[in-house]
Amino acid sequence: LRLTPQQLALLQSRRAAGDQDRKALDDQLFVFDRLKRSHERRLDKRREEMRQRAEEMERIRRRGVDALVIASKYDPGALLLALFPYLAPGGQFVVYADEPEMLLDARYKLKDHTANMRLSDAWYVEHQVLPGRTHPHMQMNGRGGFLLSGNKVTRDPETQGRGHLVKRSKFDRMKHEQLLAIAPAKAAPADAAE
Repeated sequence: LRLTPQQLALLQSRRAAGDQDRKALDDQLFVFDRLKRSHERRLDKRREEMRQRAEEMERIRRRGVDALVIASKYDPGALLLALFPYLAPGGQFVVYADEPEMLLDARYKLKDHTANMRLSDAWYVEHQVLPGRTHPHMQMNGRGGFLLSGNKVTRDPETQGRGHLVKRSKFDRMKHEQLLAIAPAKAAPADAAE
């Protein structure tokens, strides 16, 4: 039950004209007002959720995520390449694919930005369990897919010209952020004295 502005104006004009069915008109206006307030509350709630999502995405863009796990049938290597910038330095990633070819392009493109990168075969054995006996299925391929895993590394600013890569852990990042937070606090009293 949604009233257009024209219908609302008609109801209000009938009400003002002293229509005999004033009670019915009042009820319709009450329902319309209640629906309008309910709709506005839902919109406000949706806007708040979108604002919170935007804040969370901004936080992820600034700080990155600690780990990335991808298991998709639709080109997981391309997903890794798209999401890799959001992985924080020192963060770990694992990508699952049915075929190794789906991961080889991502492995080649990320080899200079990762450490401990490994492409491994996940062997899968299905067992048949019957009363009194258990054994592997006789007709199985044993393939469970492939995993590409590794750690993201970043260039250390002190050795940037020499091309050394340094893995930063979550603890190192937290310690660095704490030092940055303390440094301006120490400099603030000196600025206030001048």
